[in-house]
Amino acid sequence: MKITHILPFIFILIIGNACTNNTEEKLKPANYCGTQNPLDDLDWLKEIKTTMEMTANAIGGQIIAWKYKGETVFWVDDCYSCDDKLIFIYDCSGTKICEFGGIGGWDTCGDFQVNASDSTMLFNHVAQ
Repeated sequence: MKITHILPFIFILIIGNACTNNTEEKLKPANYCGTQNPLDDLDWLKEIKTTMEMTANAIGGQIIAWKYKGETVFWVDDCYSCDDKLIFIYDCSGTKICEFGGIGGWDTCGDFQVNASDSTMLFNHVAQ
């Protein structure tokens, strides 16, 4: 068999493996603080989510996972339709690391806009 007949098969094998590896990587679930389901597995975050669900009023709320300075953090906005709302940023242990907004215009993480990336909406409670 000539080498020119074998080359297309080698090419297909190489491309097939490359596509398979990329697809597998894309299908892997995200990992937030050692878990794929932080809203159920992180007790403190589960409590925040439950509170948002129970206060079913006109305010709504959101929990968004971000990467901030190489670590997973959680953006908690329990009043996203409110004026002068206060947004809290928590680390994996549930420690508040900074806050934004409020009537006083707080911003204790002045570099968040620059250093935060890879946001993923985990919970979006739309008030009814």
